[in-house]
Amino acid sequence: MNGATPRLSVILVTDRYDTVRKMVESLERQARRDVVELVFVTPAPAEIPVGKDELDGFAAARVVAVDSVQRLPAARAAGVRAATAPLVYLAETHAFPQPGFVEAIVEAHEAGWSAVVPAVGNANPGDGARSWSILLLDYGDRLATNPPEERTRLGPHNTALERELLVRLDGDLTALLAPGSALADELRSRGARIAFHPDALIDHVNVSRTPAWVGERFAGGVLLAQARVARWSFRRRLLYAAGSPLIPFVWLSRTLRVVRWGERRREVPRLTLPLMVLGTVIWAVGEFVGYLGAGGDAEVRMTEYEMHKLRYATMVDS
Repeated sequence: MNGATPRLSVILVTDRYDTVRKMVESLERQARRDVVELVFVTPAPAEIPVGKDELDGFAAARVVAVDSVQRLPAARAAGVRAATAPLVYLAETHAFPQPGFVEAIVEAHEAGWSAVVPAVGNANPGDGARSWSILLLDYGDRLATNPPEERTRLGPHNTALERELLVRLDGDLTALLAPGSALADELRSRGARIAFHPDALIDHVNVSRTPAWVGERFAGGVLLAQARVARWSFRRRLLYAAGSPLIPFVWLSRTLRVVRWGERRREVPRLTLPLMVLGTVIWAVGEFVGYLGAGGDAEVRMTEYEMHKLRYATMVDS
């Protein structure tokens, strides 16, 4: 550790160090890693090489010991509370910061933005349409070709936020770091400004092995519905269940422009759009099941995909 004052705390939730080793290596290649604090949230604290040469060059590294990381929102909340930098980045094990990422995030925060949404590229484009379909469905509005602008939405991961704003949420923090939460609305109600910053780029690994591709789409839909119905009335649950067949149309209408852009640049394989349609249908089925109170423990299944996504991809280029 270099002893410098951290400017950015990167929250890394992991079951063991090998799971985030590739992520740490991508951060080691950052020119400004000297202002980065690594916050490992893990049930295996003894595996984290704090104080060893492997983490030299970072401002600091700390370990938050937890019993389990099966519930990612709770684990991320624990990491936020333990962080010491004014800005925290809610990282994923499979989304790798590219050169200039740290500088862009810190500079945007210094310019007055409370939250910074990075651009997302494809870490495994060689996996073809299955990889591209998920990238465009999940991150189509965050491609680096989009202009820098103020946003009204953000996700609970792959996002940098002012730590003080998050800590003020206190008891609500875990719930607001879950999928489908009102995190952006809550932050904006407290005066936060959200920026999309294309110069801050991460390369994201996307599931591409067929069984896992189907499983992740379905579990994602179930998990989103389950998170929503926890605070909804029974009537509203039935209304959304009835409206589930409309989900593919709504989702695809938002991403069709991105697909056409990719086709013009010949970067997106021809089967991408059909797989996007199929992916939204599978997701809609998952939401329908979740709204009806079924689907089992989708959070545990999704945590497996999220934590070990490299197992479910074929060709990872990053």
